[in-house]
Amino acid sequence: MPFRAVLAVLALLTAVPTASAQVRTSAPDGSPLALVLRVEGDAHADKAPISAGSLLTEGQTLDLKAEAIVEFSLITSCKELIVAGPGKATLTDGAVALDGAWLVDSKPSPGCVKNDRVVLSTASQLETGAVVVRGGSKGRVAPRAGVIPSSRRRLVWDGPLADGRGLLLTITSGEEPDQILLEEEIKGNEFEVPAQLALVPGASYAWTVEPSGLNPGPSLAGSFRVADASIASQLKNLREQAGDAQGWLRVAFFCEVHMLETDAAEAYAQAVTRDPRAEGAVARLAELDLP
Repeated sequence: MPFRAVLAVLALLTAVPTASAQVRTSAPDGSPLALVLRVEGDAHADKAPISAGSLLTEGQTLDLKAEAIVEFSLITSCKELIVAGPGKATLTDGAVALDGAWLVDSKPSPGCVKNDRVVLSTASQLETGAVVVRGGSKGRVAPRAGVIPSSRRRLVWDGPLADGRGLLLTITSGEEPDQILLEEEIKGNEFEVPAQLALVPGASYAWTVEPSGLNPGPSLAGSFRVADASIASQLKNLREQAGDAQGWLRVAFFCEVHMLETDAAEAYAQAVTRDPRAEGAVARLAELDLP
């Protein structure tokens, strides 16, 4: 098939249906567009080797040697593509341009949503969800500045506040910051939100951990939004279907798209357990850097 014809086919395969009220926006430079599910043979992205779990960004070119195969999910189009070498494949906004490489298969990506634009968190953005408010060494909290299903009720942290000292944990409404929903003195490095505090789908919350009483020390802050019932149901189904590393990377992809950072980290960890060669997943786990 001529090269221009291949491009036309791919444009159709990866086109994103948009509602008339939506306005199409361009991807920011360096914005992740795809998550690699599988690599066979010799494949690189801009001369760097890729593996299962690697994130591919706008404008990046894959170089596939003879008999190399790369399978990946495109965030912007909800498609899973399998591309084979020899040749090159360049990621553009919602499509893939092939030069010599050929498209083996294209199918819907399980659980994906046809969003106009999804921007995954970078390491620097993640820092804003877990910061020392005053004094002391830096710690980490989870969840932080992301989304969680309503079934995830455990708050965790590490750093200087996980040393067994008395702590004051506070949860406030994200919509009304001055509205304290829960305030409790505790010890340790985790807290299970009691059932009587309903986590409402779609609602936002903020939480802090600090030394109780008059004891000086650092304070950690986090925030989260509760996913709607549809997202939670899809996540549950994907988890139940995930058996191998590839299945868990599909879970991670879904979580990344929906900003479920804590759940994404768990999915990457599951993928690495099943395939220690998934170095891309190992790298993303380090970037998410959750306690």
